[in-house]
Amino acid sequence: PEGYCDSLWSFYGDSSRTYLSGTQENRAYSPVSLYMALSMLAECTSGESRSQILSLMNAPDIETLRTQAGQVWNANYCDDGAIKSVLANSVWLSDDLETNSGTLGTLAKSYYASVHSGEFGSDEMTQAIRGWLNEQTGGLLKDQASGLEFTPETVMALATTIYYRAKWSQEFSKSQTSEGVFYAESGDITCDFM
Repeated sequence: PEGYCDSLWSFYGDSSRTYLSGTQENRAYSPVSLYMALSMLAECTSGESRSQILSLMNAPDIETLRTQAGQVWNANYCDDGAIKSVLANSVWLSDDLETNSGTLGTLAKSYYASVHSGEFGSDEMTQAIRGWLNEQTGGLLKDQASGLEFTPETVMALATTIYYRAKWSQEFSKSQTSEGVFYAESGDITCDFM
């Protein structure tokens, strides 16, 4: 919906600055993925923990956050043949964890999250999480997912993905790459510009 992201810009800007600052290495960051994960986490908490998450996300209450998360989801979903932008959320729970069916229902309904349970630290659970990540991203995270490990002490994991595939509106031409100066916080760097 038009204007849905007006209240989200400060979260996107603040979190991007925090994650991407202080390093010279290349990083990829998705504020939408973090937003969805933190929104789901807020649903799983209460009291001071929930208040802190809501404050971080600039949401006055959990109902507003739920509405905004739904708008983020719907605004970023597209699968029309030319563009594919698909979000996926999941909650992974230890078999030993007592769960609240109301919270799990809210995660499924408001965040489109699938819910899974098993024994963290087991090969079966680890493979299930890796498989889910690979399935949701068309195998693009195979190398990263293969490094995921969970200890038996883990009680819950939240996973959120975005699979995006589209053509550039203007195709990249390697012949138009040239050297230039990038003015970094730590000093000027000569690098290739596309």
